Amino acid sequence: MAAFDEALGTPIDGIELDVQASRDGIPVIFHDRSLHKVGGGTSLVGSLTARELRALDAGAWLDARFAGERIPTLDEVLDRYGARTLLLVEIKAREPGSRGAARADELTRVTVRAVVERGLAASVQILSFDERVLATVRETAESVRTVLNLARLPRGGAATWERLAPLSALSVDVRALTPRFVREAHDHGKPVFTYTCNTARTALGAARAGADGLMSDRPAWLTDLLAAPK
Repeated sequence: MAAFDEALGTPIDGIELDVQASRDGIPVIFHDRSLHKVGGGTSLVGSLTARELRALDAGAWLDARFAGERIPTLDEVLDRYGARTLLLVEIKAREPGSRGAARADELTRVTVRAVVERGLAASVQILSFDERVLATVRETAESVRTVLNLARLPRGGAATWERLAPLSALSVDVRALTPRFVREAHDHGKPVFTYTCNTARTALGAARAGADGLMSDRPAWLTDLLAAPK
């Protein structure tokens, strides 16, 4: 929450965050798979209940001034920020096998319902690397926009763009991004986001390629860089 609050003090357009399910099925906001950074050892997010996750210190690993920060739930984040900025919510679907697929499906449906019940469909977009997750989003609520994360560029051609047609946007690893792909995506009505622009080379390269949205862990630095006279 401290990071989100600080980001909102800069001229950003939105916040990207990651949602995972606790052992008892509560959507919580956490990026890493393992909890070692926050004092949870080798435990995975899905191995602890939401109550147990809340007992961990999610801030002290970075700096003493953040000691006592807690892993927030999705509900807390939606209530605090949903009406204030665009939220790009990435659903983590990492567990292999049928059990993992079932957990991802349930997490997706719970996440979408939480968005819709608060009337936030216009200010939330759901991201995932898994196209099945995004299909579940659209099945659950057609009003919620979906964005496919891409570590590599897809093959072009009519069949590919037909498959991607239901998406609201594409989010591409900046290391794979090309101006040609951005132009092709725009030709098919798809905005292009890119991650993660933490250096001048990646950020300016993404901007020159025509990307519509740049994601960074350094929002104040990025907005200053893009505003600077060239």
